Amino acid sequence: MMAFDWLKNVYEYGLDASQRAILFMDILRKRGNNYFETIKKGEPPVLVFDYEVILTGKAMDRPVNYDLARILPRKTDTMDPEKRPIVVIDPRAGNGPGIGGSKRDSEIGDALSQGHPVYFILFHPEPLPGQTMDDVEKAEVRFIEEVARLHPKSEKPALIGNCQAGWAVALLGGIWLTSLLADLGNGKFDGAWLEENFESLNPGNTLWTKQYNLYANVDTDEERYLTFEKWWDGYTEMTKEEMHAIVQSLFVGDKLEKGTLSLDRKKILNLKDIKKPIILFASEGDNITPPQQALDWIIQTYKSVEEIKQEGCGHENKRKETAN
Repeated sequence: MMAFDWLKNVYEYGLDASQRAILFMDILRKRGNNYFETIKKGEPPVLVFDYEVILTGKAMDRPVNYDLARILPRKTDTMDPEKRPIVVIDPRAGNGPGIGGSKRDSEIGDALSQGHPVYFILFHPEPLPGQTMDDVEKAEVRFIEEVARLHPKSEKPALIGNCQAGWAVALLGGIWLTSLLADLGNGKFDGAWLEENFESLNPGNTLWTKQYNLYANVDTDEERYLTFEKWWDGYTEMTKEEMHAIVQSLFVGDKLEKGTLSLDRKKILNLKDIKKPIILFASEGDNITPPQQALDWIIQTYKSVEEIKQEGCGHENKRKETAN
């Protein structure tokens, strides 16, 4: 009797494994088809929300591949135009655009459900020739000013930036490799190199764990897997000038933490000048931007909590003295 049970178990396991393998390979086929279909369409944002572009970076004095979009409320949303507007900034780290609103349960969806006007700063896969980080900064400032102008009775816009520190993480050997890869791309840095670098942080997950989890949960995981991979595989590009600014100033030189960063060679950007509240989210499960990378700038910039308080009080005192 036990022998028959053993044979039955082997049969059932083999049947289950063969069915899983067929479903697994079919999902990978869909992933490949999604990639080619997305490329054919010009890699539109993976937003699940309707939106309209109200300001384009292409019209700036120094054109950039960014746009300001207004997220259109859903039928179930009741928007209050006098509530504080929310501006979500899409991360540009080599992957496709739109991850900040790729699910209903997201920053955008939550803000809409609370009645806030929501705006999204998105980008296009191809950078415009010669655009720099200074150009991008000026465009984003212009976008935020436009949001404030559209809501004169509201508080100043609240900004949500996604994974901006993910750009150029752990590129080897300073900036020479960045220059080489950009030169090989005829002046453009292919975002696929960034993703390759992200993947190499945990080869076990890339080559085995992620695929096995799909195989083990093939009955329920298809939509989640394909939705994420549609964004993850949507490679975009940056100019050589942008990548140089990111790697040399932020990662090699640590100029932002030191308070010596200048994008236009005129104004110095110092984190201590920021007096408004900053909320940082970090996850121990994130190996691209772990908590120590996301949060260590605080202890590098300020010696203590008391110094943070003093910086804020000093700023308020200066404003009062000026007013008097």
